[in-house]
Amino acid sequence: MIRYAKKEDATAIYSLNKLSLGYDYPIQQMKQQFTELLDKENHLLLVALDDRQEVVGYLHATSYECLYFPQILNLMALAVRKDFQGQGYGKELMQFLKKEGRKLGYGGVRINTGIYREVAHHFYHSLGCIEKPSPSPETLIKK
Repeated sequence: MIRYAKKEDATAIYSLNKLSLGYDYPIQQMKQQFTELLDKENHLLLVALDDRQEVVGYLHATSYECLYFPQILNLMALAVRKDFQGQGYGKELMQFLKKEGRKLGYGGVRINTGIYREVAHHFYHSLGCIEKPSPSPETLIKK
């Protein structure tokens, strides 16, 4: 199940950032920023829940505006607990984002991922994402 994130999800998201993404940002600072972003309309924070209603993944996207294509969403983070990867949670998060983004008037999703994250590249390609020319070779944009 996918739903919008709530304040009580902060600790689970902190763990996902640390264990799945490798970001060891201080928990109190993360919780403060998380609380602030929850209230901003141009940020989408989603969580994936397992059968026990525990957070096993999350996604963060924000509005990306420029002068050379319509307003889109910029994927800031997508993480799924290692023991739940490969079970469809990441795909569900991305599908939910795409659906919500369309409802909110966004024209697509911009995805940046490190060149060394080969598994992530494969995952995004499996969703139909394609690489577009950009200043950095690791940029992927969803049609």
